[in-house]
Amino acid sequence: MTSRKEADIKEIIDEIPKLSTFLIRNENINSDTRQYVKTQLENDTKLRKWSPEIKTDIAMTLGDSANGIILLCGRFLWVTCQLDALKRSPTPAMLRQTLKSLPRTLHATYERMLSNIHEDYTDIVVAALKWLVICHEKLTIHELAEAVAAGIDSKSSFNIDNRFRNPGDLLEILGSVVTLNTGYSKARV
Repeated sequence: MTSRKEADIKEIIDEIPKLSTFLIRNENINSDTRQYVKTQLENDTKLRKWSPEIKTDIAMTLGDSANGIILLCGRFLWVTCQLDALKRSPTPAMLRQTLKSLPRTLHATYERMLSNIHEDYTDIVVAALKWLVICHEKLTIHELAEAVAAGIDSKSSFNIDNRFRNPGDLLEILGSVVTLNTGYSKARV
């Protein structure tokens, strides 16, 4: 578990027996963040297409802005969400505008992601999130797509026309709100 040094969090953690805490310096986190961004810019097919100048802008902005916001499963969540937003920029001008208007907090990032969901897909997103929250096991994307097609409440009836022809389309609709654990092909919030 990783967290910022906040009094209320420390108080709860201190109550957990046999749990050690240690301070990670911001400069170490920022170094790791910059390395993560650099790796993504080199390896991601949508990010590596950009010019060296744009990649430098991305690396400087994200590498210095994250300040170790949250580390989750080996990924810097805030940075990952920002990179996902940048991947959707079709032109250099739009990418630079997105880079200038990045949310400063993870909470604001989630607000932006949810507000960017097209209104036609609101019911789909709500159903997918409900299924992910109530399921005791992680779902594959195929299972989640079928569950969304079936509906979430007792009033819903299965309609074959609600099935996704490509379950990957559901991931596209959900954007960064849900990630796919590629090691297990399981979706999670």
